[in-house]
Amino acid sequence: MWKAARVEIPVDSAHQPGRSNDELNEGVTTLPPRGRTVTDELFTETSDAGANRTYSLLNVGFRDLGDPGRPRRLDVHAVLFDMDGTLVESAAAMDRHTRMWAERHSLDPEAVIRVSHGRRDIDVIRELAPYADPHAELAWFDHLSCTDADGVHAAPGAPGLLGTLPPRRWGVVTSATRSVARSRMAAAGLPLPDVLVCAEDVADGKPSPEGYLAAAGRVGAPPSRCLVIEDAEAGLAAARAAGMPALAVAGPPGPVHGHRIAGLDALSVTAD
Repeated sequence: MWKAARVEIPVDSAHQPGRSNDELNEGVTTLPPRGRTVTDELFTETSDAGANRTYSLLNVGFRDLGDPGRPRRLDVHAVLFDMDGTLVESAAAMDRHTRMWAERHSLDPEAVIRVSHGRRDIDVIRELAPYADPHAELAWFDHLSCTDADGVHAAPGAPGLLGTLPPRRWGVVTSATRSVARSRMAAAGLPLPDVLVCAEDVADGKPSPEGYLAAAGRVGAPPSRCLVIEDAEAGLAAARAAGMPALAVAGPPGPVHGHRIAGLDALSVTAD
């Protein structure tokens, strides 16, 4: 179980309570001057035997593609990843499956792909094929996704990055169902996290913040101390609504929330 231990850490602009969305988007990652300290809370894990172990902050270093000359840092308790397009390169498979589904319903495949990016299949089905049985259609999608993993592989830098993170300090929040998430992570050769929030775990999918807030609760960290790494606008909007800082691994230099980075292999993670 997780409790809190009080320790002294340097002040960082990423750690100020009550921040607005503008502050989350613009100010959290600028490397600040060091000096004074404030009291903050870190993880203490209590084992069944009663022994305590306190975990330090994770220091995430990166460069914003819009201002690559300035190194930046975030000090966080946990890192929450999207899966498809972030940890796992699955666009070829997903686009292939989406085109097949669109053709089944005489829909424009490219339009369906644009609408579905970062969202749950069940939400897309209900929106674009309201006449169909959504659960039957979802079962069709899931079977295809779990049996056709051609082209699915780990994103550059993902294996090494996950290897630097303690098990209880990272999680995955995905719009995929649990069966598809397990299948894709296995196809990519990546470990399953202890904290895995999937499509069926939430009432509302991204851009709702429900999934990320649930993951923050499971790792035992305040939302403002959880870093979200995403590729889709829906996921970045979910992070913003949850009050979490974010890094975008895809899209334009100025994402809807957070900072744009070159990829996972451009990140450095150390512990205080």
